[in-house]
Amino acid sequence: MKKLFLILFILISTLFSQTIIFQSGWNFVGFKSNLTITQDATLNNANNVQISWTYTNNNTGKRWNAFSPDTEVATKINQFQYNTIERIENYEGVWIYAKKAFEYSQSTETLESPSIPGSEYYAGWNLLSSPTGEAIDPSTLTNASRVFVYRDGQWFGHFNDGTTSIDGVGILTTIGATEAYWVYHGVSSATGTTGESGTSAIISTEKLAVG
Repeated sequence: MKKLFLILFILISTLFSQTIIFQSGWNFVGFKSNLTITQDATLNNANNVQISWTYTNNNTGKRWNAFSPDTEVATKINQFQYNTIERIENYEGVWIYAKKAFEYSQSTETLESPSIPGSEYYAGWNLLSSPTGEAIDPSTLTNASRVFVYRDGQWFGHFNDGTTSIDGVGILTTIGATEAYWVYHGVSSATGTTGESGTSAIISTEKLAVG
């Protein structure tokens, strides 16, 4: 009987958890549930993480946001006047620099509906992830001219703007359930305004480092 309860416990835990495998270095990820990073024992741990970045593009403007459990890096974030991340929404993409490889399990029992509906997006570059924790076919993203994913140290792209290929960029066919992605929209669904062109908003991992 004890063995049966143990098996049931493991099955239930698996159904209501999301495991992300972090590699040492840069990780481009998304979370199925909203989380408060300042209260997260794994991500707010200087032994695991050096710095985390999100990018906000909405009707209040465009800006980079950062958080670090390392006091020295956190001081530099304040010096450069970046906004401090407190909460990560389940539709946001996140750059996280891990100091070592580790597994991250997040409960999905408190899953909330995405704060940004799938039909709403903003002109220019958006850094997002799957709000449902399911894989995405990049060809199904509405009015997305370019989509990029950073995976295992390499960029992958999907293009709807006539581009056939970019040197050094692989072909993107699927966005993983826990992967973040950059997506460029030429026009905002909310305001009808146009965004900047090109790929200049795709910032390199070297430029993201603070320290």
